[in-house]
Amino acid sequence: IDQAGFNGLRITHLQAQAMYDNVQPFVSELEANLPKGSMIYQLPYVAYPHTPPVFQMESHQHLVPFVLSKDLRWSWPSLSSEGIQLNERLSRKPISDLARDLAVLGYAGVWVDRNGYEDHGADIDRVFTREIDGKVLISHNGRFVFFGLEKQVNRLNEELSQSEIENRRMRLLHPPSQTVQTLPLPHSAYRVTISVVSPSLDYRINQIQKINVRLRN
Repeated sequence: IDQAGFNGLRITHLQAQAMYDNVQPFVSELEANLPKGSMIYQLPYVAYPHTPPVFQMESHQHLVPFVLSKDLRWSWPSLSSEGIQLNERLSRKPISDLARDLAVLGYAGVWVDRNGYEDHGADIDRVFTREIDGKVLISHNGRFVFFGLEKQVNRLNEELSQSEIENRRMRLLHPPSQTVQTLPLPHSAYRVTISVVSPSLDYRINQIQKINVRLRN
């Protein structure tokens, strides 16, 4: 390996080590604070497997906590078509509505990679802090933030019955299909034009004469 290639490998290794040193303790802290099997929703939403960098967030960075975690369940990567469609619908929702929907779906909290936002997560931090009013944990270098949804879940259980929560969950997972209804058109709107093209009389007479000539011969 030439010197330039070796230096590149060394930088990549150092970056990976720095990421591990930052994320591993944070994931361990989450596992110590959450029940085993808790679901965590990851933001910003990015597609998989063709995952472009988002601002300062490198490609496939959401995989890091997934790989380092033992007892938690993560929203990324989503492989089924239903999961992908659900994530796309959730990504279009206002942040203020997202927290409640995630609580309905059974998520325990939200993992935010601040590097994936132009303002380094300032706006989403502000909205989540106001709307969730729950546990907030921050990684050692400040890049990752976890917002707990326990208060949202408790509020849902106080306001709604379990059957109502389940109905909302099913509507989020399987929204009704949207159909476009149109009024019937009046009869005057339908017009059919039929064109009949036939050979001219002279042309037909000429063809008959040619046939007779062939028959005589």
